[in-house]
Amino acid sequence: MSRHDWILLAGMMMAAALAFTLLHWWGTASQTEGLVLHVAAPAQTAAAGTENEVLEGLDGIRLEETTAAALDGMSMTRLEAAGEARYWQIQGAQGTLVLHFEPGRGIEILKAHCPDQVCVRTGFIQKAGQSIVCVPNEVIVSLQTPYKNTEKEDVDAILQ
Repeated sequence: MSRHDWILLAGMMMAAALAFTLLHWWGTASQTEGLVLHVAAPAQTAAAGTENEVLEGLDGIRLEETTAAALDGMSMTRLEAAGEARYWQIQGAQGTLVLHFEPGRGIEILKAHCPDQVCVRTGFIQKAGQSIVCVPNEVIVSLQTPYKNTEKEDVDAILQ
């Protein structure tokens, strides 16, 4: 290859890198666009004395007390459009959990009353199919597409 060919090749690679970067930063669709929040939790009250432990360190944050059923089916697009962080307090089997939504980052379990804190360490989820599970509290938070398969005979996988 001649020197002119190398310069042309380098220019094309730089243009492709620039185009990729621009699409990544200013892409047409958000990662959370069209996603629906699903929250499943038992319908039990918190164990006595656990709420204060979980809610320590949340001074100045406006917690919205709600149920998992009220959050289930919430549109992530609407939450993103509001452009503000939200905090929800829900009850699990062993106590209170605090869910946190941050625009551009997704949703996480911020605080939970469980021994291992795996659900808290999971961090933010923002893509379809991702989930956070708190086994001791029997809580599942997941993001899914809103489209349901209407064909009941559709097979996803067969294991033998």
